[in-house]
Amino acid sequence: MKKIFYVLVAFIAFSCETEVDPGLDSSLNILVIDAWLTNNDPIQHINITRSQPFFDASAPTKVGGATVTVTDLTDPTVPAFVFTERADRYTWESTDGSTLGVIGHEYQLDVEVGGASFTSVTQLSDVPPVDSIRFRLEEENAFFDDLIFAEFFATDLEGINDTYWIKAWKNGRYLGKPGEINIAYDAAFSVDPDNDGVQFIQPIRDLISPFEESREEETLSPYSLPDTLRIVADTTLAAGDTIFINFPALLYSDGTPFGIIDGENIMIAEDNTKLPDDVFSIPLDDEQLVQISSDKIFLQGDSVYVEIHSISNEAYFFMNQVITETTRAGGFGALFATPLANVSTNIVPDDPETSVAGFFNVAAVSGAGNRLESEDQIRIIE
Repeated sequence: MKKIFYVLVAFIAFSCETEVDPGLDSSLNILVIDAWLTNNDPIQHINITRSQPFFDASAPTKVGGATVTVTDLTDPTVPAFVFTERADRYTWESTDGSTLGVIGHEYQLDVEVGGASFTSVTQLSDVPPVDSIRFRLEEENAFFDDLIFAEFFATDLEGINDTYWIKAWKNGRYLGKPGEINIAYDAAFSVDPDNDGVQFIQPIRDLISPFEESREEETLSPYSLPDTLRIVADTTLAAGDTIFINFPALLYSDGTPFGIIDGENIMIAEDNTKLPDDVFSIPLDDEQLVQISSDKIFLQGDSVYVEIHSISNEAYFFMNQVITETTRAGGFGALFATPLANVSTNIVPDDPETSVAGFFNVAAVSGAGNRLESEDQIRIIE
């Protein structure tokens, strides 16, 4: 009996080391048209590329030779907006400073490329103003130190079925990770008369606050007050200079700087010599640097800028699918996740047998910004 048991154990042990090649088929090389236009900029862009295999991390390249136009279906007297091919995308640029799009009008996208034609229609809807952006402090507890959040305040337009995409920038850096995609159906996440014409709910307001971790995997405060740092060398700093800061230094998870804990160990960069493992280089820019004297620099408090984009109901469900496909948790729960799939599209090919991906939307935009300069701006939540 013991011999049989040992044989079974050995068989299981060796079988666990078997390599399995799933033999994935190559993905379809289909056309992708990303046409997210707005009415707040006299320059608009449309990207036309092709899909890539799932494990291909390279940037997609532009598909050339396309004819791209957008037409105002509501007012046929308006000349078509012709997008000119550039090095990396297709661009329309106003000659008189005017913008593309009138609220309430319908617009049609037409793309002809490689002998195939693609069409899409959408309507430009209104958008509410951003009333204000405020900061609040949630005091430390057993799990976190003090955290300063930013939240925007805006009120959904009267009438159900308004949909929005809320975009945010911290210190000029767009919060565009999959987990930071922020969309709203009226003032919340679903169709409900109680969500109409009221202030956006707090989970939506709070998503303009990014969550980052330190090198020790500790949660960092999304926003920080300004700080004064003393430099070691008698050198006047300017935007574009680099300072070396001895650890500890708070960094974003992607390695970009968040803030400084130890302000007494700063050295001006003089050459490209290799740094010790506990030293990080931080380039200064106009956003964060204010010169006070030759031996001190003042880092401004964090800034936040928010835009609300009106999107069609179709675009809202498209973005919901994007969130589902891109924010997938690993571990045991992944066994029960839905399979990966292409998200829907509102772009229609002339040939029903031709596959296409991407989306067309024309948005009205409202925006506002704020910078955290003093403790007086912070509302305290205990």
